[in-house]
Amino acid sequence: MTEGQCRRHVFDLVANPLKSPRGRIKADPIAWMVSHAVGERIADDPLPSDAGPTGLVVASSIGPVTTQAQVRIQTDTGRLSPRLFAAASPGTLAAVACTVHGLHGPSLVFTSLGDQGMDILGPVVTRWLSSGCGRVVVACHEQTSPDRHVVTTTIQSNGMS
Repeated sequence: MTEGQCRRHVFDLVANPLKSPRGRIKADPIAWMVSHAVGERIADDPLPSDAGPTGLVVASSIGPVTTQAQVRIQTDTGRLSPRLFAAASPGTLAAVACTVHGLHGPSLVFTSLGDQGMDILGPVVTRWLSSGCGRVVVACHEQTSPDRHVVTTTIQSNGMS
């Protein structure tokens, strides 16, 4: 796959319910979708071992809403799981993919970007590439219906991949 091409990863939660591939890691379903899409993408475009770290930028207009709803319910009962609370952070959308796939570059999550906010991603990627990243994976999540999600991924590099 050539640099800069977008790849769409479609998740239908009715046809294929998502489950955590690692039982001990508590994360929102959207974080697992992003992780799966990033994993497929980097497998398609391997990086030479001397190329530097891989950065990850994730954009989602809704964030980890399923887990945040669970936190609200548990808060009302007076018993809140620390693992669930941590999983409700928007940062988990990138953290899970970095942990599962061993990414050691910078990571950043943008939430509620909309059309105007997408202009921010280009300068971030350019800065990271000029600061030593071998490549940057960009993953944009959108919910297209209550049970259907799409994660679009692209990879930008300094021409090493």
